[in-house]
Amino acid sequence: MHVNDLLKIAVDHNASDLHLKVGSYPLIRVRGSLLPLTDDKRLEHDDLLALLREALAARPDLWHAWSALAAQLLNM
Repeated sequence: MHVNDLLKIAVDHNASDLHLKVGSYPLIRVRGSLLPLTDDKRLEHDDLLALLREALAARPDLWHAWSALAAQLLNM
């Protein structure tokens, strides 16, 4: 599972959101409803880290923004 594949599915379904959470299936929001992208496998911690690394490798300019947001969330 690659982040670009998930995003392509989301775009193909006119989804407004892509939800990724450890222990859940990848979900997309279409017209207000959450729909699973797959029922094969729930996301594990390592899966989510791999997706995040892949996304940030494609857009290294977002690393600073992501790390600042993560720091704020962890300090709440």
